[in-house]
Amino acid sequence: PSWKRFSSDALLDFYKAERDALLEIAPKPQTTNFMVSAGGAGIDYDKWGYDVDFVSNDHYFTPGEAHFDELAYSASLCDGIARKNPWFLMEHSSSAVNWRPINYRVEPGELVRDSLAHLAMGADAICYFQWRQSKAGAEKWHSSMVPHAGPDSQIFRDVCELGADLNKLADEGLLSTKLVKSKVAVVFDYESQWATEHTATPTQEVRHWTEPLAWFRALADNGLTADVVPVRGPWDEYEAVVLPSLTILSEETTRRVREYVANGGKLFVTYYTGLVDDKDHVWLGGYPGSIRDVVGVRVEEFAPMSNDFPGAMDHLDLDNGTVAHDFADVITSVADTAHVVASFKADKWTGFDGAPAITINDFGDGKAAYVGARLGREGLAKSLPALLEELGIETSAEDDRGEVLRVERADETGENHFVFLFNRTHDVAIVDVDGEPLVASLAQVNESEHTAAIQPNGVLVVKL
Repeated sequence: PSWKRFSSDALLDFYKAERDALLEIAPKPQTTNFMVSAGGAGIDYDKWGYDVDFVSNDHYFTPGEAHFDELAYSASLCDGIARKNPWFLMEHSSSAVNWRPINYRVEPGELVRDSLAHLAMGADAICYFQWRQSKAGAEKWHSSMVPHAGPDSQIFRDVCELGADLNKLADEGLLSTKLVKSKVAVVFDYESQWATEHTATPTQEVRHWTEPLAWFRALADNGLTADVVPVRGPWDEYEAVVLPSLTILSEETTRRVREYVANGGKLFVTYYTGLVDDKDHVWLGGYPGSIRDVVGVRVEEFAPMSNDFPGAMDHLDLDNGTVAHDFADVITSVADTAHVVASFKADKWTGFDGAPAITINDFGDGKAAYVGARLGREGLAKSLPALLEELGIETSAEDDRGEVLRVERADETGENHFVFLFNRTHDVAIVDVDGEPLVASLAQVNESEHTAAIQPNGVLVVKL
């Protein structure tokens, strides 16, 4: 990915030149708005994060069933780029944008919920594009805080509700807090994304960014809200770490991975990880190259899958009830220190019948699970309970596990501790309420029973 690395660095040099010129006449904190989203990898925002005084981001929601999860994932990644320092949501939309082929509006409740999700993930400023929807011009169909309908509109009423919520949370001390660290880190790498975008790869169906998002969602399905951490970040300080299709493993990252597991870390590694170094040179001897002994498997070749040719293999069933699509590893040997958790089920002619699909290896004082196929969010969610139990990672015992995303912000003293509860489903979620309810958007609190009913697109914020 050397050309994209050069382009990102050249643009960064240009930013620094402009920043330094501005500092001479305006010696105040300088930033520029990033475009951090699940699939946004035009430049290496993590590397840029070191050269802005504070991180700011533009984020526009992804329509459809992944709307909320993608937003939460992207906001968590932004917090990771900011190294858990305060960051700004510089732009997002109150409803539809104007630059997609079809510009979907937000559903009732999503304006408040989406903004509070960014806030929960560490943002200290919630800003919109734009204030008033223009009567004419290129962006007249882009939503705003004051729409064409004027102040007598649902959008403006929701904006006012959000403003009142933000004022209340600020008065209660939210601005002294940061996102509470999770027990699980999902690692994202801009350069691995660039490497998978190359046209000469084993398959064009694999892109790095899809796998971290799938893991974030699958972990949430199992009651774990993960932190999304850039590869340069402090992911090795977490109880458990996921390396999802991290195609590039430099010598430095390899060293960190090895030390992390040897010292007792709990690691998840997927297919398409550790194939090349940071020069895009293949780690030889079988995949995953520099960490084969850490995961305890040796992959000789890949088995991409598709239906683009009649009769070609387009999926593989696993004996744990999940299904692999798009990609599988041909695992030819498993170390004595490892054991197979799930195997492939297939016709004899494929060579996959009974072959290892998911394994767990002991390495030093830690353990490493290897997932050798693309299972998607649903397959990962179904596979995770057994893997989490064997690696000793505790999950929520609440009845609402998977229905509600729990995010916490707190200060160093513990005096100010806020819990955000977001309904991820299209059904009502019933949650226990511990603490003082501060914000209830599409949520009804039953104070006598210390519970709350959170409607679809609803959010409840309590202070412990």
